[in-house]
Amino acid sequence: MNEDISLPTDLQKSPKEYFQAALDTIKKVAGTCITPDNESQILIELGKMLELAGHLEKALEEYSKALAISETDTVRAEALKRIGNTMSKRTEWSKALESYEASLALLEKIGNASETGHIFNSIGFNHFENGNFAKAKEFYDKALEIAEKYDSKQLLADVHNNIGALMSANEQEVDAIDHYQQSIDIYKTICDNHGLAQTYHNLAMLYANIGALGISGEYYQKSMEICIEIEDLNLLSVIYINRANLALKIHDIYMAKSYCSKAHLIFEKTDNKMGLAEVYKICGIIYTRTQEWVYANEMFQKGIQLCEDFGNYLTKAEIHYEMGMSLLKHENKESALQHLQEAMNIYEYLGIGREVERIKNEVSAA
Repeated sequence: MNEDISLPTDLQKSPKEYFQAALDTIKKVAGTCITPDNESQILIELGKMLELAGHLEKALEEYSKALAISETDTVRAEALKRIGNTMSKRTEWSKALESYEASLALLEKIGNASETGHIFNSIGFNHFENGNFAKAKEFYDKALEIAEKYDSKQLLADVHNNIGALMSANEQEVDAIDHYQQSIDIYKTICDNHGLAQTYHNLAMLYANIGALGISGEYYQKSMEICIEIEDLNLLSVIYINRANLALKIHDIYMAKSYCSKAHLIFEKTDNKMGLAEVYKICGIIYTRTQEWVYANEMFQKGIQLCEDFGNYLTKAEIHYEMGMSLLKHENKESALQHLQEAMNIYEYLGIGREVERIKNEVSAA
């Protein structure tokens, strides 16, 4: 008799249930042969899948379970690295750094020098996202040195991608493009579609910043197509936000609203608070463009509140700036200057002097 062994139709919607069923099956087949480390590695793979789908809280739960039951330093180090990555995505910078440092200590203890490069790269990215560019460069250089020493293609590609983002943030676009291209070439060689999508996305942002909007749109499209193919909702939602920004640059309000709405659906589904803060920022800009001042103010305030709740200073500064510019357009100069000053204070704290100077110039011209 042929039994129905088809997989459930909602498999992709519930990876946790599928992995748990798979784990139960493995335990039944292997009996007592499955080790805690084997189970930990399965939980880490489940966490990766959940992270890819944007379910950061659930991913963190699985990584934490893996850490709790693992018996070897190698698996513990991997679980701690994954916890750090998830904390960083949730903008919990200090917790992320603690996990990275704990992972690094274990790797150094067991003499796994090549893997320490991945931790240095992650720590660098953590500092970059937190606005500390000098620290980010220090750790990227350490990671690059290890990648070249051990000829680690994956690490080389990841570090070049991150250095490209750092160069772009420092307005060194030519150098940034060079690092991005090196990253793309390696990602293609090792068939890393996720890395490729991320680099295309970063290139799109760079070209948007320098006004090459057509090229920017092409790279966003490339990145988006890969994300849809590999079901990377986390990156896809970020692309939607940035495509909304691009639509605003070309004064396409309808398209900006459409992409903003798509991002909002994903961020709400995955409970990504910082993603929602970005959505509120874009919505505030959209309402400013349509002169719906009450709604604009409401969106900006929601975004600022989320940033305060989760300690995201960089996005908070961006929203204060946009709110200040909105209030200037609404001829509320006193309140506008308060928000612009708050933005400058935060940028100064983060050491991003060029943003402070830019706002000062705009205030002087107002």
